[in-house]
Amino acid sequence: MKPKIYLGVLLLICSYSIQAQFKCKSVFNIDMDTLSVEKYVVTPSSKDFMQEDLHVQFGDFVVMDQGKIDKLKNASFVSIDLVYTAYPKEEDFSELNRKRIEYLHLILPEAFQNPGVKWRIIAQTKCESSNAKNLFHGFHITYRPGSSPEMAARDSDYITRIFKGEIKSQDSLVLKVFQRNKFKEAALVADFTGSMSPYVGQIFCWYEMTFETGKFKAFCFFNDGDKTPDMAKVKGSTGGIYFSKNTEKKYVYECAQKCIDSGCGGDAQENDVEAILATIEKHPDIKEIVLLADNLAPLRDLSLADKIKIPVRVVLCGTNYGGINPQFLELAYITKGSVHTMEEDITNLSKLTAGSKISIGSSKFTFNNGKFTIVKSS
Repeated sequence: MKPKIYLGVLLLICSYSIQAQFKCKSVFNIDMDTLSVEKYVVTPSSKDFMQEDLHVQFGDFVVMDQGKIDKLKNASFVSIDLVYTAYPKEEDFSELNRKRIEYLHLILPEAFQNPGVKWRIIAQTKCESSNAKNLFHGFHITYRPGSSPEMAARDSDYITRIFKGEIKSQDSLVLKVFQRNKFKEAALVADFTGSMSPYVGQIFCWYEMTFETGKFKAFCFFNDGDKTPDMAKVKGSTGGIYFSKNTEKKYVYECAQKCIDSGCGGDAQENDVEAILATIEKHPDIKEIVLLADNLAPLRDLSLADKIKIPVRVVLCGTNYGGINPQFLELAYITKGSVHTMEEDITNLSKLTAGSKISIGSSKFTFNNGKFTIVKSS
């Protein structure tokens, strides 16, 4: 299991307290934990994620760093902090911060697509008139860069070395989930975009350790449309879906490599449901789908999930980097499936009733009308 990675910021504080919830509903609906700190200071990025600051002037809402927006367009977002200075102390800054969030939504709507992103609004309190304008104001964003040819080349090399047995996967999520659960007459459908190669690589490690070559009846990998421009992607017909010739390790590897080589780049959304439906159409005898899903990637086509008539077992990858993406809970609920993390198997989603509350790791949700809403700290 990977060591825990601490991301984000170093908060220099005398007291650190969750004060309230901040809601902005005029264009969208998000909840933001509200913190008070003396000063906000950024720590260096980790090797897994990058960070970017989008500055606004003291008392203004317009993002000044327009040139930075392009590099964030196809990113997968982990957390977003809105930082401001509570000066003058008697002033109410809620309207100003609302405008800042709306402006960010205008120039970077991608940041609002994944409901699992952690949002915070942070007030700096140790300030006087002489230094208020010199403190940082704006958005501090932690993200995973979008796919690129360089990333695809690294993924390809990694999978090859795993397949040849030259290296072993360090993360054991897939192995642990497969060992705990006995999937029956299932097909494995795997997202192969972003940083999913370590999890796909575990499939080959699992083969070597268990020799359970008949555990799955089919393998499918998808990359959200090969190299199709984002504007040309159509929900339900995005493409970039590849099937293994059969379940032998050699052919599963060749299918994975073809999926990598054929697609890179594009937005953070993925066509999970399209890939599931294509797998069911190609293999109508399967009884359930095991989906290897990227927790940081929003679902492009969740609205099509009611077409899936067999259970989807969602294996969530990357949950240790941020909150659980509730879209995958909804997918499992709609299909009478389940959700699986490194430590837990959540199998009772279809039995939830209105007002039910569930916890998965450190994430908490309320359930109403088929939707899962993140419960923020209070």
